[in-house]
Amino acid sequence: MKAVLVVSDLFFAARIRETAAHLGVAALVVDKSERVEDVTRREMPDLVILDLNDKTHSAIETIETIRRAPDIGSTRIVGFLSHIQVDLAEAAARAGCDQVLPRSKFTQILPEILAGAP
Repeated sequence: MKAVLVVSDLFFAARIRETAAHLGVAALVVDKSERVEDVTRREMPDLVILDLNDKTHSAIETIETIRRAPDIGSTRIVGFLSHIQVDLAEAAARAGCDQVLPRSKFTQILPEILAGAP
């Protein structure tokens, strides 16, 4: 299993990568200078984890672009955000995010997400 992480908080990204490594999942953090869809095409991951509050990438636009691409459109996308951002959560779901979670819930079930559980 391979995951692409769109997480600008380096400490949180390290925590995700550590959990992924423990589970045998390769996890690549997208650099702020890279386009997520380009990295996704290059790496062909099973999963994209997207911090919906990441200011280095437009989350909704990223989701829509991935969904429109025939070669990567079926990639599973899991987004996380603050629990009070209801409008952003709804927009992400409409754009095609498979799972939108509050950050606390995301952290709690991260091993299951990385293991491929829906």
